[in-house]
Order: sequence, then structure tokens, then C-alpha cells
Amino acid sequence: MNNDLIPEEVYDNLPGLLKDAASAFSGRERDIVLMASITAISATLPNAYGIYDGNKYYTNLYFFVVAPPASGKSVLLYPRGLVEPIHEQVYDDRRRQIEDCRQQAAENSVRSNCPPNQIKIIPGNISSADIYGKLEHAHFGAIIFESEADTLVAALKQEWGNFSDVLRVAFHHEPISISRKKEDSYVMLKDIKLSLVLSGTPNQAKSLIQSIEMACSVGFCSTFLMSLRVGRMYQKPKSIIALYSISLD
Repeated sequence: MNNDLIPEEVYDNLPGLLKDAASAFSGRERDIVLMASITAISATLPNAYGIYDGNKYYTNLYFFVVAPPASGKSVLLYPRGLVEPIHEQVYDDRRRQIEDCRQQAAENSVRSNCPPNQIKIIPGNISSADIYGKLEHAHFGAIIFESEADTLVAALKQEWGNFSDVLRVAFHHEPISISRKKEDSYVMLKDIKLSLVLSGTPNQAKSLIQSIEMACSVGFCSTFLMSLRVGRMYQKPKSIIALYSISLD
């Protein structure tokens, strides 16, 4: 595997937002911030797509950083600030809609039929059934951001949380459905738009691969952009959060 640093000319030609963010770092951590930022942005472009082999592909990416403990791989969480304002505004707006709906239903003494919660960032610790609902009502697609791969591994190892099939299907934007007799529910998802930013130690990466071993045998692991690193690579910069402050106006 070629593990060279991203060439300097790439950084020289970046758009302003990405260039400013990357400038606070150097070496491998700069590459990780850039790739995590691109992956975060990939979850915010629902109308951008290309055609490959006759199929429509959206911009959504999966990015996995593998590095030893205390090596600074959590630096990839700074780009989370690119999507957090969207997540917070979408969630707050929907919560207000739900509260208004419930209040009107109570005032009119009718049964409420209010919309479900809506989010942009999906937690890795989630059940298989719940991720269908979150994706169904996501704000033009969603992203999973986890600094510890164990969070995702723990969910995938549980019977209630094994949604590796959703991750595989989502990467290719293929339709997937779920039906539950107990709740008499049926959900069909089409054109799924899901991005994933993940980091973990080599042992965590091994556990993740083992938890989805069958998925890797059919090519799932090849869907990840990977960054591998041995040794310490990161020293905390100052005021990096300010670089990711964006406006929804």
C-alpha cells in the first residue's frame, strides 16, 4: 500500500475553506484532516452525482484512519464541525415542528400525527432497525462520525445492531427494505446517501473486519479510504475549532 503524504501541490490548489483548515496541521495529521473534511463535505452535496458503469453514484465517501493509541488520530473529529451546524439546525427545526404539532393536537383533542425526528449525524451506537428510520428521515443524507471504531464494532456484533448490510448497500446507493411483524412496519429506502468517518487502533480495525468478515469477502472493505500510521503523529494546534465555523445562511 502506498502510504506517502498527499503532495504539496494538492494543498496549494485547495478551496479556501479546506486550505485554511489544513494549514493548521502538517504531515500525516494534515492529510487526515483533509480527507476527513472531504468525507464530511461528501454528506452535504445531495444533488451532485456521477455515472460509473451505467450507475448513478453520489459524492458520499467512507474514510477510516488506523493508528496506534495516543497517536492523535482523533484529529479527524475537527472536520465534524463542517456538518454539526447543519445537524443542530435540522434537529432544532424539527423539534419545534414536533412540539407545535403536539400542542395543536392537544388543543384540538385529536390524535397527533407528527413528523419524526430529523438529523444529519447518525451515532455509531445504533440498532439495525433504528438506522433505517434515521436514514429514511435524514436531511438529504447522513454521516456517521466516530473516533473509536469500537463504538461501531460493539453495535455490529449485537443481533439488534448488525447493520453491515446497510453500510454495504448505502455505498452503492442501492435500495434496501425492512419489515417488522410486531410493529406492522415496512420501510423501503432508495438512493441512500450515507458517509462514514471512523478511526481506530490496529486492534480495533481487526475487530471491525472480523465483525463484518463476510462483508469483506464480498468487497465491503474495499469501499473505505484508508489512512494507516505507525507512531505518534499529532500535536494539538490552537483554535482549530474556529476554522470550521460555518454559516447556514
